[in-house]
Amino acid sequence: MNTVRYHLRLTFDPARREAETRGVFEMVERAAVDEVMFFVPHAEERSPGLGTAAEIAVQVEALGPVFERLRGMGVAPSINMWWTLSFSDFPNLPRDQRGTFPGFRWAVGLDGRVSRVAACPRDPAWRGAVAEMYAAYASLRPERIWMDDDVRAIVRADLHSPCVCDVCLAAWCEKTGRRWGAGIF
Repeated sequence: MNTVRYHLRLTFDPARREAETRGVFEMVERAAVDEVMFFVPHAEERSPGLGTAAEIAVQVEALGPVFERLRGMGVAPSINMWWTLSFSDFPNLPRDQRGTFPGFRWAVGLDGRVSRVAACPRDPAWRGAVAEMYAAYASLRPERIWMDDDVRAIVRADLHSPCVCDVCLAAWCEKTGRRWGAGIF
C-alpha cells in the first residue's frame, strides 16, 4: 500500500481548454499522480477573486470531461476553492469588484472603511452566490473539495479586521450579551 499520495495542483483556464487539457494529461502520464486538484474559479496572481456565475458555468463544463477521463485512469479529481470570502488583492489586478457583484453588503473595518474586496460574511446575497458556486463545482463529483485559506474571521484582503458592519455588530451583541459599537474598539 502506498502511504504517500502525490497531489498535482493546477489551474485550468477554460479559454485555453485544448492546451490545458493536453497539459494536464501529459503531466499525469509522466508522474505517479494520485490526485489532481484544480484551483477554481481562479488562482494566484491571475485571480480577480470570486467567480461570476457565467465564469463558473464555463469552467464546470470544461472540467467535466477532464474529471471523467482522470477517473478512468484511476486518478482522483479534486477541487480547491481559491476564493470564497475575499476577492483579489494583488497589486497588478483590479481590486474593486463591487460593480461585478451588485447587491453584496461589503465588509466594514474597525476604522469604518468599506472593503473593496470582501463581502460581509453574514450577507445573504454573498452566501447565496457562494452556495451556488460550491454546488456547481460539487456537481463534478470531485473526490474532495479543499477550502481556501481566506475563510476566516479577519478580512485580511484590505481591512485586516473582522467585519464590523451593523449586522455583524448586532450578532456580536446578541452572542456576547454586551453592547458593541463605535468607539468600543
